[in-house]
Amino acid sequence: MTKSKTLVRKMKLVLLALLATGTMQAHATDPMPALKSSVYAKAGGWTITRYADASKKTAFCETIRIVASEKALRFTSDKKAFTMAFMGNASAVVDGEIPVSVWFDGDKKSGFQEQFSLSIDGEQTYWRTLTEPNDEPGGVSDSAMNRSSVSFGYNFENERITETFALTGTNAALKKLFECGLN
Repeated sequence: MTKSKTLVRKMKLVLLALLATGTMQAHATDPMPALKSSVYAKAGGWTITRYADASKKTAFCETIRIVASEKALRFTSDKKAFTMAFMGNASAVVDGEIPVSVWFDGDKKSGFQEQFSLSIDGEQTYWRTLTEPNDEPGGVSDSAMNRSSVSFGYNFENERITETFALTGTNAALKKLFECGLN
């Protein structure tokens, strides 16, 4: 059995154990208000989706790039915060926060480490998420707009996993995302 197949098998066993013990159940049952989605804009090869409540007030906006099965990059924006999230190999196996190293354009030396939470969207998809409050803007949104790639490094069992995503078109896409989220 290859190392990759062994890791996938271990991930499945851990997920089954978490589900069997109810550890992950609390997230799956969190109430999600009924929101209506609509395409807000298309920019830079990304589609920005607006989610609004029954009164048509914007709850948040998002854009997602799916790279492969179980591998995707997601950005959201609302009046309070910007988030950068990813889905990758074993990224949702551990409940709660985990330390994740982040670097742009392959430059690990200028990267940083942050605690990423495990969040779930309205489609019941799990994302490893970093939140940047709008009143305390940082360099994450700027870097995501002005760099060519982002990498995430994290541990699963005894293995270091790295997921890298191209940021092609994010400058135009994130400008529209912020415009949408702040409306």
